[in-house]
Parts: sequence; C-alpha cells; structure tokens
Amino acid sequence: IAKNKREPVAVFELQPAKLSPVKERGLKELGESFVGRERQLEQLRACGGDLAAGRGRIAMLSGDAGIGKSRLMAEWRRAYGERARWLEGRCFAHTTALAYGPFLDLFRRYANVRDDDTEAEARAGLHEAVERFFGSTAEAQALLASLFGMRLLPEEEAIIGAIPTQTVRQKIFGLLARGFEDLCRNSPTILVLEDMHWADSTSLELIEALLPLTERVPLAIICVFRWYEDERLGKLITNVRSRYADRTVHIALSPLSNPVSLQMIEQLLASRELPANLKELILDKAEGNPFYVEEVIRMLIERGALVRAEAGQGWVDTALIGTVSVPDTLQGVLMSRLDRLPAETKWLAQQASVIGRVFLYRVLLQVSAMDLNVDADLSYLERQELIRERARDPEVEYIFKHALTQDVAYQSLLATRRKELHRRVGEAMEIIFGERLSEFSSIVGTHFLRGETWDKAAHYLIQAGEVASKLYSNAEARQHYAHALEALKQLPDSDDSQRRRINTATQLAAVAIFANDPNANVKLLAEFEDFAKKLAEAEGASADDKRRLARLYYWLGRAYYTRASFPEAMDYFRRVLGTAQGDPQLAAISSSLLGQALALQGRFGQARPLLEQSIAPLERAGDWSNWLRSTGHLGIVKAAQGQYAEGVKDGESALARATQINNPADIAAARAWLILIQLQGGDADLIAEASRQ
Repeated sequence: IAKNKREPVAVFELQPAKLSPVKERGLKELGESFVGRERQLEQLRACGGDLAAGRGRIAMLSGDAGIGKSRLMAEWRRAYGERARWLEGRCFAHTTALAYGPFLDLFRRYANVRDDDTEAEARAGLHEAVERFFGSTAEAQALLASLFGMRLLPEEEAIIGAIPTQTVRQKIFGLLARGFEDLCRNSPTILVLEDMHWADSTSLELIEALLPLTERVPLAIICVFRWYEDERLGKLITNVRSRYADRTVHIALSPLSNPVSLQMIEQLLASRELPANLKELILDKAEGNPFYVEEVIRMLIERGALVRAEAGQGWVDTALIGTVSVPDTLQGVLMSRLDRLPAETKWLAQQASVIGRVFLYRVLLQVSAMDLNVDADLSYLERQELIRERARDPEVEYIFKHALTQDVAYQSLLATRRKELHRRVGEAMEIIFGERLSEFSSIVGTHFLRGETWDKAAHYLIQAGEVASKLYSNAEARQHYAHALEALKQLPDSDDSQRRRINTATQLAAVAIFANDPNANVKLLAEFEDFAKKLAEAEGASADDKRRLARLYYWLGRAYYTRASFPEAMDYFRRVLGTAQGDPQLAAISSSLLGQALALQGRFGQARPLLEQSIAPLERAGDWSNWLRSTGHLGIVKAAQGQYAEGVKDGESALARATQINNPADIAAARAWLILIQLQGGDADLIAEASRQ
C-alpha cells in the first residue's frame, strides 16, 4: 500500500476461494469388512430376483444408529449393479416439517437442479425432468413447480387455481404414482427412502399411496429407518404388515454376536494374531455395533495403540494399548475423535454440522467467511472418514459419514455459538439461493428460528406454511405457522407485530381446525380477539383491519362449531356477517355455517335463507368445498320442509359436483347428505343403496 502518491504501488490480487475443492485422496487405512449380515443380504437379493421377473417388492429395513443399515444397502447395490434403476431420497432431522422432503431430495438430483441455479436454470432442469418422468403436460409442470415451491408463472397459477385446494394433494399423489409406474414399465426400479424416522407426514402418506404399484409393476420400495417410536411411521409399518405381507420383507438388524464382531475386527485390521486384551477391549465397548467397532479401532490407531506391522501387512498393538481410555458410548468415542482434530478442522466440522448432515460446499464456504483453508480441512475430514463427498455434479455436496457424527459435532458447540452459526447459515442461504429462496423457505426459516433472528424466521416460516397449505400438506403447515407465531411473540409489541400475530394465528387455525383439540383452537384465537377489535374499531381503521377481525371471528366460530358449541359458534358467525362486507366469500362461508348450525338444530325456517344466500358467492369464488356443504344442507332443509323433490335435486347436484372434484371425503359427505334427504321420502331401497355407496 502506497504511503503517498509518489511511491510505487505493489498490487496483490486476492484470489477468490475455489468453488470446487481440490481432492486429496489418502490411502484407506482399514481393510474391508462385511460380516454377520449375509442372511439379510440374501433377502434383499431375493427382492432383486423378483424385480428381474417383473414382480414388485417392499422392504422395511430398521435398526439402531450405527448398526449397519447403510452398509447393507451399499453391498446390495454393489451386487445388483445396474440391472435396475436406482432412485434415492433422504430425510433429514431439520426437514421433518418439509412436505414431500425425501421426494424433493430425489427429484432435485434427478433433475440436476443445483441450489445456486438461477430460477430460469432451475425451471429448465425441472421442465426436462418432468418430460422424462411424467410426459410433457402443462398440469404436471404446474404441480411440480408448486411442489418445489417455485414462483408460479401466470399460466401455472391458472392451472393450480382451478384445482380445489383439498384435491391438490390427491392430484400430486396421482401424478407421482403414474410417473413411477411408467418408469417401472421401462425398467425395474428401486426406490430407496433413507432415514424415514425423520419423514414428514405427507411423505409417509405418499409412500402408502405408492405401495399398490408393487402389485402391478417391478418396483421395489425400500424404507430405511431407526427403531420407530413415531406413531405415523408405526401406522405405515402396520399397514404394510396387514395389506402387503405377501410381497414384503422386514429386516430388523440386531447387534453382531461376539464371534462375528471378532471376525469383523480381524478383517478390518487384516490380522488374526491379535492380543486377547485388545479383542476384549473392543468387544466390551462396541457391544456388537459395527460403527462403534470401526470408531474404537480408529481411535486406537490415532492414539498410537495400534500401528502397522513392520511387513506392512495388518496392524499390531503397542505398549500404549493399556493406557488408552475408551469412552463407554459411541457418542463419547466420536467426541474424542473430534477433539483430536486440529482446532481449525474441528471448527469447520462444527460449522458443517449446523448446516446439516448433508451440506453444500458453497454454503460452508460462505459460513466460514471464505476461509482459504476450507479445501484442506475438508480433505482431512475425508481422509479421517468423518465425511464423504456425496455429489460433485451438478453441485459439490458432502455428507457426514454417519448421522451420529454430525449430531456429536453439533452438540459439542456452546448454545451461544450454535445460535450464531444458525444465523450465519440462514444468511449464507439467502445469498446463495437468491431469487429461488421461496423453494427453501422451510430450511432457511428453521435456521433463523434456531438463530433467534425472529423477524426473518417468522417471514420464511410463514412463507413455508403458505406453500405447505397450498399443497394441502396441513400437518407440515401447522408446524411452520406454530413456529412462526413463536418467533413473532419474541418481537417488540407494536400494532404491526400484533397484526402479523393475528394473521398467523388465523392461518394456523385454518390448517388445525380438525387436527387440534377444539379447545386449543379457541384458546389460540381468543388471545388476539381484544386487540383485533381495537384495530378494527379505531378511528380511521383500514379495510384490512376490519377484514382481519372478520377472519378471526370466522375461525373462532369454526373452533366452537367443531366442539359442538353451537350458540357460541352462531354468535361469531353473526359477527362475521356484520364485519365482512369487504370479503363476500368469507361472509358467504359464515352464512353457510350459520345455516348449517341452525339446520342441525331443526330450525329449518331460519336456516334456509342463510344457506340460499351463500351459494352464489361461493360458486363465483370457486369455493366448491363450502358450496357442496351449502347445497347439501339446503337439500336436507327443503326435504324436511316437505319439498322432497327439490331436496333430492340439490342433493344430487352436490353429489355430481363432488364426483367431478373427485375428492373421496367430499363424495362420502355428499352421499351422506343424500341419505338424510331420502330419509324424508321413506324409500328404504334408495336409502340402503345410497348407504352402501
């Protein structure tokens, strides 16, 4: 740097960090070992034989962390080779609320869409993948763009807007089922879904919808998970056992016996001449867990208790074998290995652990502030077999060799440091994902939530909730909105923050109305009632504030309605009618629900005008779900008032619309309304047939 303008200036250019790391391959220190799982491998090979013969199979592979599930799958794939198309999707601990999580992971790789692609590049990749997987249809393109969370084009908005919300998921399930079926007709296909103990609810339901394909085409669906305590996953397992027992293999991996563990040790160390105290030490600590066996051996090598034999073949113990203290748990062994890394390398592993088990090189580079030593540290972690490269094309991506390694690295961080790193990861993803942030709002929002960056957390989580609710993935939407509300409550009180809380509470109620306890929904919404009234009744209150109050009243009415508290429900629906002039659809829904409540109480004269006045606005809005309820209940009212033929006409109209929408729940409801109408006519044969249908 020149001290003054007359001195010559030496210019040094700081080169930007490489976006593709230099590969440094070290020799693999330990031998290969695959023991004690031969019978399970034969079971998977039998699945492969059935596939080759054109028959589908299901495999449920379970076991504790480190027990060898991934290794067994790798051995099967190595043996089976390319005789089938392999498709893999993975679940992650931080994506349990991401609807279709493992399938998004699968399709992004299938489409070669990189996380830092521009929106145009991502769309081009998606378009090509949709053509290959589903055939070129406008609806398939729109549904997949919606599934990815992409910003929809006007023509895609029109297609999605024409699909009733409650049937969007059904459309997506049908599309994916047809896509997998077409793939299998061209080539046997193995669909591997890893770490299903972290699966989102929608993915579990989608898997259940795909299972019937195994009856028709050569598709193997392989679910890999730890011992399950999750009720949702347990339901899937129970269904598989009861309905698909003839084509399902259940593989539950248990710890290796001592003789088999000893065989594994001898293979890894390429020596049968091992001292008894060494064998006893490893066997006692590992307790038959293959990953634990490997990690204990690596720890002994790092401590100098095991060294290569002079002839270069195998390993021998040293005098230090008696001085090494081996932790009693696998987590303890992994922590010990991390502690022995160079400080900078351990710090990089900890930063990577905050990103997740799978982490993009670009994100890590950004979080590490473009540290020029990142490449060397990553190579060192690879040589230590703590991480491995998961993908290089189209994007450099790494994965911790085991989920426990990532978890131990993460837990080794102080809470304050974790919080800071989550914030930095969120900010790095904002930079890298750029114009495509809406696709990653769930993940980015979760990082900001854990980083206690409340405003950004709320913004992205609300966005994620909206994406999930449009996909009719209400379980995931509930989690996003609940976390967003949690973040919003941390912000300073103000009119604006209260508005955001009210909006989010009503969005949460909309996706929780049948899932949550009605009392919990009442409590959730009642918390904001006074402030919503204050905003709406203030001098010069905006139309938005009045509509906000009307929406709150509406969902309070729905909450009371679902708990059968009809007087309270009717009171709130009447309040909606008095405040929702600027929202004709909301007023129509409230009028309909008020009419339904009156009809259920036998007050048909009061119910009829409320139901009649709701039908036209709901039809104009394309709100067919509520239109069905208005029309069906109106038919019941007319029949009860002696106008049986008109009632039947309304009931049949509701059934025709429900059949056109093709939502099973709506069809069942429409048939139930028709039965109630036919009861007024007393035709036992008609009633019996409608009941069977």
